Amino acid sequence: MKILKMIEAFSTDIYFKMPHEIKNDYVNICEQLADFFEENYSENEDVISQSKALLEHLFAVMQTNDYIKMADVLYYTVKPIFEDINCAV
Repeated sequence: MKILKMIEAFSTDIYFKMPHEIKNDYVNICEQLADFFEENYSENEDVISQSKALLEHLFAVMQTNDYIKMADVLYYTVKPIFEDINCAV
């Protein structure tokens, strides 16, 4: 799944990329998440509500400018969700 690969790459790229590149990658991942939930769960209000809360949390973390925290929230919060979705498919 594309999102899983993006998250894994982000976790290692934070040590090699410039700050603006890190933020751009993070925003891109968030946009991919929003698109995924909108495309696949637009009929399920509970999932859409939870995905909006997740995205709000992700953007709040981004505003801290703590790249380790950004990587952690993607790796330990978002990645398991998509691993579960991937296993269910």
